[in-house]
Amino acid sequence: KQDVMTNFVSKFVMLQYFSQSSFLLIVVVISIILRMNSVVTAQVSQGINCFWILITWGIGWYIMPSASQRRTVPEGSHVLIVGFTQTFHTMKLVGTKFKKGMLWFFLAVIFAEAGANAFTVVSVTFMSEVLKMDGTEVAIIFIVTLVASLPGAVLAEFVTKKTDPNKSWQLCLVVFAIVTVAGGLLLTDESQKNLIYLFGVLWGVILGWFYPTENLFFSMVLPKGAETELAGFYIYCTQILVWAPPLIFTAINESGAHMKWGLMSLIIFFGIALVFLRMVSPWDEVVKEAETPISNFGIDEIDGNIELEEGVNDARETKEDEFHVSSS
Repeated sequence: KQDVMTNFVSKFVMLQYFSQSSFLLIVVVISIILRMNSVVTAQVSQGINCFWILITWGIGWYIMPSASQRRTVPEGSHVLIVGFTQTFHTMKLVGTKFKKGMLWFFLAVIFAEAGANAFTVVSVTFMSEVLKMDGTEVAIIFIVTLVASLPGAVLAEFVTKKTDPNKSWQLCLVVFAIVTVAGGLLLTDESQKNLIYLFGVLWGVILGWFYPTENLFFSMVLPKGAETELAGFYIYCTQILVWAPPLIFTAINESGAHMKWGLMSLIIFFGIALVFLRMVSPWDEVVKEAETPISNFGIDEIDGNIELEEGVNDARETKEDEFHVSSS
């Protein structure tokens, strides 16, 4: 299962970044041919974006398979209240019953995603203000980064198969921090502009490594019975702290310090995420913990006691089988 998921997320991220780089390349070519300024380029880009989303989103929605209703609202309860109640129970469950892997993963995601998501915003400002690059040059750098993410996804698959998702993600964060510090120290003014292409490749490889490994980690620590709900937890964790790195970057810049210190401040978030990942139990224990259906803990109150009774009955039948085997 892990090898299959490793291959799948790697191929998916490669396709995702290839599509993004193709779109960006089209926009850059149009802007160069029509000699558009940055504002018009942004308007054309968003126009193409909206048109393409209307088509592909509609097609995707149409071919998406249907799923049966998994839960019903208990009599005497309201759907709004039950949702908050179930979320509260699941939150407690993650902190008490899935603390070998999922708890630390969610905490790590909060900080790792904050640093990775802010990198795009911070890097644009850094290239524009420090390296004096115009909109077309910045777009070219992003094309280089997106193309470099393709071998990064292959690297993610290789390293993860040699180790495990936790170790692979830790190594990725360490490399991300080292390259970011090196970039801050070397890219100090306009005379170092050519070096940004090298760092664009390095950052692209790292981002191509970062996201498939994170997605694989989540898929492997996800218990059965609450996939949709925990996916919501995951998305929430990726967004809850994204405001912090740009705020720190802005504060450092407004204080009069060089922007390189603002860029390097991203490693604070990578470092905190790394600490949480170090708290994860050995990988075989994490996978074994995730094999336990969430209904076994008796918190799935929205379904009544149906899933809980099934879990208890399964456990009882297992015990009876063990007893008959030992008796014989």
